Amino acid sequence: MSLARAAIVTLAAPALLLSVACGQSINNVRPLPLSNPHPASLYVAPHVHERIGGGDVFALDPDNGLLTELPLFYSRYSHEPDSDLFERGFTGLMLPLDGSTSWSELFDPDQLATGAATGLLRVEAVQPGLSNGFMFGVNADTSTPPFVVSTLLLPPWFEVGGSATAPQTGQFFGAFLGNGDQHNYLMIALAGRGSGEILVELRVDGARSTARFGPEHWDGSELLGAASIELFLQLDPHSGAVQPQLSLDGGITLHSLGTSWVVPPAWLSPDDNRGLAIGAISSSGQSGQSFGATWGHFRVAHVAGSAAGEWNLVDDYDQPREQQSVVQQSLLGDALVQATRPADADVR
Repeated sequence: MSLARAAIVTLAAPALLLSVACGQSINNVRPLPLSNPHPASLYVAPHVHERIGGGDVFALDPDNGLLTELPLFYSRYSHEPDSDLFERGFTGLMLPLDGSTSWSELFDPDQLATGAATGLLRVEAVQPGLSNGFMFGVNADTSTPPFVVSTLLLPPWFEVGGSATAPQTGQFFGAFLGNGDQHNYLMIALAGRGSGEILVELRVDGARSTARFGPEHWDGSELLGAASIELFLQLDPHSGAVQPQLSLDGGITLHSLGTSWVVPPAWLSPDDNRGLAIGAISSSGQSGQSFGATWGHFRVAHVAGSAAGEWNLVDDYDQPREQQSVVQQSLLGDALVQATRPADADVR
C-alpha cells in the first residue's frame, strides 16, 4: 500500500510529573493483583446491556462522542456508573465488521481490573485478535486545531504469572485512533521481539502498513527497563498528518518516531455524525502466549499554541491597563501559557 507522507512540527513539552493511581508518582505505582476482587462487570449498569445492540462502535454514548470536547484526561476523572464502562470514560469497543458481534462479547469482565478507584485499566490475559479494544469518542473533525492523543503504559511488561517476561513476536499493547472498527485505525504500541520495540501500524479497510522502532530512535535505553512508557499520536486534523512519539521520562522528553503518517479524511469528516475513536489496543498475535497489560491514563490535549484563549481585563492599579489571557494548554494538557497585550484605547 502506498502511503502519502507529510512533515509535521513537533513541539517540546514542559517538565511534568504525571500521576496515576490515586495520585501516586509513576515510580510508586504497584501492579494490580492478578486476582480481581471487584470484577469489572460490577461497573456496568444492567439496563445498558438491554438497550444496546451490535454494530454501534460507541454503544454506550448516544451522542457518539460529539459532546466530548477536548482537552480530556481519563484517569482521575469520575463518571456515573451507568454512563460508561468502569467509570473510566470508555463508551464502546473496537468492533469487527461481521455485522453481528456486540461490544459486550469483546471482553471478559473476570479478566479485567479497572475502575475509578484504581485509575488504571488492566487486562490480565491479552488474547489473539483485537478484543479488549476499549475506546471513547471525541468531537474532532478537519476543522479542529492540532491535538495529541497519549497513553501511559506501566510494568510489569508482558506479564505472565505475576512477573515480567521477554516479549514474543506478535504481542503488543498501546493506543489507537480511528473510526472505531477493527479494520480502520492508526496505532502506536509497545511490541514483542527481543528487548521490546515500538510498533506503529496503519490499517485502512483492512490493508496494513507497519513500521518498527528500536533504541536508536530515542536515547538508546531499553524499553523493558523503563519505569513507564508514554506513547503519543500528534494529529493535525486539517492535513490528516499524525506524528508518533515516545517518552520514557514522564513526558519531559519526547522522541519523534520516523516521519508522519496520513490518515483518511473520512475518519475526521464533519458530516459523519460521530466523533473520532480513541482507546486501548492489544493482542497476543500468533505468539500463543497471553499476557497482562496495564494502562495508566488516556489523554487528549491541544498542541500548545494551536487554539487561542480569551482576553480578560485585569486591574494594574496606577499603571496602564492590560488584558491577559490563557492562550492554550500545553502539549501535555497541564501547564498554562499566558500572554499580555495593551488594553484598548477607550479602556480606563
